This record gives sequence, C-alpha cells and structure tokens, in this order.
Amino acid sequence: MEFPNRTNSFIKFIKPIIPEIVRIKLRKIHQKRVFKKAIDDFRHNYIEIEKHPKIINDLIYGWGNMGWSSFQDYTYAIINAAKKSNGPILECGSGLSTLLLGIIAADKGFDICTLEHHVSWANHVKKNLSHLNINRVKVCVAPLQSYENFQWYDISGLDAFQDFSLVICDGPPHDTQGGRYGLLPLMYLKLADKSTILLDDYIREEEKSIVKEWQRKFNLEVTECGQNDMYAHIIYNKN
Repeated sequence: MEFPNRTNSFIKFIKPIIPEIVRIKLRKIHQKRVFKKAIDDFRHNYIEIEKHPKIINDLIYGWGNMGWSSFQDYTYAIINAAKKSNGPILECGSGLSTLLLGIIAADKGFDICTLEHHVSWANHVKKNLSHLNINRVKVCVAPLQSYENFQWYDISGLDAFQDFSLVICDGPPHDTQGGRYGLLPLMYLKLADKSTILLDDYIREEEKSIVKEWQRKFNLEVTECGQNDMYAHIIYNKN
C-alpha cells in the first residue's frame, strides 16, 4: 500500500531525531487528529468521494490498522454500493468500512448489521461508533461455529433483519474451514432479490472456488473488479 504523502513526510521528519517509543506515541496522536478530520470530511463529501481521494488516504492512515484495512478499490466499491442501496446492509467482518457504512446509513435512513467473531475487536469498533455518534450500526459478536462441512458466523442474532440489499463480505478469515462459503447457504433467505454482494480478496483461489460453488447452487451474476485489490461484484437473483 502506498501511504499518504503527509504520512511519509511526518515519518521522515521525526525518525532521525526522536526515540522510537516517542515516535509511536506521536504517530498515534497524529493519526487520531487526521482521522477525526477525515471522518468529518467524509460525512460532507461521501456522495462525490471520488473527487476527494485524500479523504480515503487519511481515513486509512488515521484508522491505523493499515495491514487489514481495505485497499482503495474495494473501499470505493463499498461506498458507492452503499450510496445506491436502500438497506439494510449486512457486513461480514468489521473495521473502518463499518464506520463509513454507518455514516451513509444514517444519512439514508437504513440500518447496518455487522458480524464480528473477535470480541475485543468488536468492542473496539463499537467504541469508535459511539465516540463518532454513528448509531445505525448493530455490531453482532458472532463466534464462528461449525455447520455441515464448513464454519461460519453464529447467525442467531439476525432474526430481526430481512431483505439485505447489500452484503460486504470481508470475513471470516480465509483459514476458517470453508472460508467465506457459508454466506449464501446460510443467508440466502435473508437477501433481497437483485441484492449485491461485494466479495473481497477475489485474487485468491479460495474465493474464486467459493464463487464457483455458489454458482452451482444459486443464480448469480459475477463480475471481477479492481486493479490493485481484486474483488467480485455479485448480483443475487432469487428466482
């Protein structure tokens, strides 16, 4: 990932003159300040976010989990799909995207349901949602459990949700038994007709195999997208 110019400049400035432990603290302070401004900028500019690439750069840097944050192709795809959605939205795996989806959902008047199996990470995301006053997101702590021949999230907390119009599928981790396969076998009855699924990491053979298996059982329209980070854009046809 190529970091924002301001990040590189900041690191180059402090590295030669300040001890590492102090640099880490200063970087966290800097990230926090950049992130707060970027969130405010996103609230006001998400409708035309392509005109403001610096906002996305600053959000990824400020969030601080750059090794796991979605790269820009997928991030833009998530934002644009949410703008077109009439909700609700299902998100598999939480992170920066949860906050961005929540901002759009609040503006458009629908809800987000996010599944997260790591309790500590779910609490971290919830804390950020509360701090930023993003209140249209329900983060469900959903441990991974075994089904027939795969593992997926515990979906017992989803009874109140129906007709998801958009699914952001960035979890569970690829080393889970069956990877992300469980999404459609377990959730197809809760998806709206012509709903959209954005499946991340489509560069991996595991994800491509999952989609092929889905296509054997469900009526899907699949498009491979992205340049730097590949993802699958999937339309689910109920009939």
